Amino acid sequence: MLYLQLVLLGLMIVKKLNIDELEDDNVYLFAIHTTLEDYRLAYHLNKELSIQLCKANHDLKIVTTHGSSGFTLFNYEDEEHFANWDLIQNKAEIHENLTTTAYDLFSIEKKTVQSRVYLIPEFKKADYMLKVTIPENVISIPNIVAQMQSINKVSTAYEVDFYTIKSKNNLIF
Repeated sequence: MLYLQLVLLGLMIVKKLNIDELEDDNVYLFAIHTTLEDYRLAYHLNKELSIQLCKANHDLKIVTTHGSSGFTLFNYEDEEHFANWDLIQNKAEIHENLTTTAYDLFSIEKKTVQSRVYLIPEFKKADYMLKVTIPENVISIPNIVAQMQSINKVSTAYEVDFYTIKSKNNLIF
């Protein structure tokens, strides 16, 4: 337990704050395999799941030793159920410009190297991740998976255990 102390007019008041109360939200994570573009997938998810995903003002940035890249993010805040829905691109390309020099007549050579980075490296084959944060069990996991799989050009969709993946810190934003 965390203890919060307040000093008010010379009186010391101790307020107990249980950390477990702050962690009431359930986080569900779904991997989606598809050839659809991000905006088309968001449109179909909105239609099938009756949500309103919108493109965020910013992308999730990732910086590696080779360069930086961004993952596309769509989100929806469901005020009725106190839920947050986030659709995140799982794959991104980093373009790195390399300049090499040699000691001859044609000494400067420029190359562009592409490398792929993953938001959740444990699921490299997944194209998108759908993260749902909701305070209680008001959603049906099998129904959500079935609705996502009914979308044309979605190869497969399945639930991933959020609490056991190593790179879950990448999904905290």
